[in-house]
Amino acid sequence: MRCLPRGSFPEFDVEAMRMKFKIHDIKESKVWKEAVQERKDEGIKVGINEERASIVRKCLAKGMTEKHISELLDIRIQEVRRLSNGHPQ
Repeated sequence: MRCLPRGSFPEFDVEAMRMKFKIHDIKESKVWKEAVQERKDEGIKVGINEERASIVRKCLAKGMTEKHISELLDIRIQEVRRLSNGHPQ
């Protein structure tokens, strides 16, 4: 959307311009809400993966095998290896 210079419509105040051009707060739009939700979901996934990586490293430090860790966390051995190498995503 292009920005409308306020001087172009001196007879309208800001609220009247919003009504005339149907300009609403972007934070109320469906697109904005979906984008915010996607960011929240992605943040949760990143947090979970970081925590899993931390758990995997702690388990390995205590001498647990990759197989045991994979069974404990219900993830594949390849995932345990990836997380143990510091690649949480």
